[in-house]
Amino acid sequence: MNRLKVLVNWLKTYKVTYDERDGVLERAIKQSKEDTMYQIGDYMEEILLMGEEQIEEELKSFYGDK
Repeated sequence: MNRLKVLVNWLKTYKVTYDERDGVLERAIKQSKEDTMYQIGDYMEEILLMGEEQIEEELKSFYGDK
């Protein structure tokens, strides 16, 4: 569990290095990557905070009663 918490922290604090030679497209791609990593970290953090019952309900709603 602690390893996942470290990963969540890394994802949410990831920052891209911008170069003064970067064009508009390069900056947009880098910003998009940073935003995506933050969002994944946010989802993971939410899952880690869920109780076992809520996890079971989420799995049932996705996979059904298998």
